[in-house]
Amino acid sequence: MEHVGDLVPVPLGGALLVVLGVQKQVAEAPDRVHPYPGADLAREAGANIYSEENDLITAGNGLVGIHASRTGKKTIRLPSECDVVDAVSGVSLGRGASFTFDMKLGETRLLRVR
Repeated sequence: MEHVGDLVPVPLGGALLVVLGVQKQVAEAPDRVHPYPGADLAREAGANIYSEENDLITAGNGLVGIHASRTGKKTIRLPSECDVVDAVSGVSLGRGASFTFDMKLGETRLLRVR
């Protein structure tokens, strides 16, 4: 039986499934990171897949951060329709569940979702 805080090994070459109450999160060994190896596992655990790109995404407490691993269009998919504002500039991106914008390699954006 899984308990909160348990690390459950999964067959993804170094990935772990972290039990966080009713939520589960995939954590990967840094030396084995490659484009979305755990996306299917994360989907199966009920996690929202914010991006299909190999960008660093952090989300929680009404914020979504994205750090671009390459230049190009980025699409963020939220778990539900929200009002989204660029947390740094204060510019509204509108209301929706999916947002696409351009980013440059190494650029970081922080979005406030409500």
